[in-house]
Amino acid sequence: MQYTGPESITPWIELYISYVAEDGRSYDEASVVLEDDFMDVGDLYDGGTAEGTMAFLIPEEAVGSGTFSVEGFLTSGTYFVAAV
Repeated sequence: MQYTGPESITPWIELYISYVAEDGRSYDEASVVLEDDFMDVGDLYDGGTAEGTMAFLIPEEAVGSGTFSVEGFLTSGTYFVAAV
């Protein structure tokens, strides 16, 4: 992700990301230990970029057909990103 803004953010606190299956059901992040965990991303300042890994426990038939829903904690709007 890349952050643009006047303040710093802590992505794993300020972003809510879920997987939305083709049937409209949403799935929250699974609680597992991951290498490069998104929760290990530190604060980002204007122009800062970061990558991290997240895990979702979803039905097998929903794999590859959904999108990710991304919402900001203090912002309005939801963004949808293709799941690949």
